[in-house]
Amino acid sequence: IKAPDGSRAYKVFHKVLNTKDHGLPHSRPRWYCVGIREDAARTSFEFPEPVSCPSIDSFFDDGSTKEIVHKGPDVNKTMLSNIESAQSRILKSGGSLSDPYILDCDAGTNNVTCTRDYSPCITRSRNRGHWLLHKNRRMNISEMMRLQGINPAKFKVDVSEGILGQQIGNAMSVNVIERILNRSLQAAGLTRK
Repeated sequence: IKAPDGSRAYKVFHKVLNTKDHGLPHSRPRWYCVGIREDAARTSFEFPEPVSCPSIDSFFDDGSTKEIVHKGPDVNKTMLSNIESAQSRILKSGGSLSDPYILDCDAGTNNVTCTRDYSPCITRSRNRGHWLLHKNRRMNISEMMRLQGINPAKFKVDVSEGILGQQIGNAMSVNVIERILNRSLQAAGLTRK
């Protein structure tokens, strides 16, 4: 976009950032684009640097649910196969099923993702939550919200759990947006000293 005098109107910056590099153990790489009007730019804009993440276990509700059996209305053969296959791979590689492994249990058997100490990407189609192998259950809505940087205690819910799960999967990670906005406002000279 050009300014009225024909000069460039915006300084544009873009980069792929992953939520797990910005304080939340959730692999969610997304393309971010920032435009700052040339006449408003006060300092140079730079995307935030990576920061470390706490263990994913701190995002899960207390209590182990090892007694849960893989039965229920949402359990199917593919999901059971994915869980059993992931458990077998972990044990064969010398891992422990008490470690925080998170499984994308709803994926096709050829596309299944199992990660340790961070969540695979939470998406609209994974609105029921990934499988927590060490807890023998799916993530719940509050846990998914925390992994997107949303405080479930301060969030007013007006939709069904299924719709809320889809909205969480479509949302941007709050922590990444906050860090980018902070840098953008500083670069545009819109912060107080």
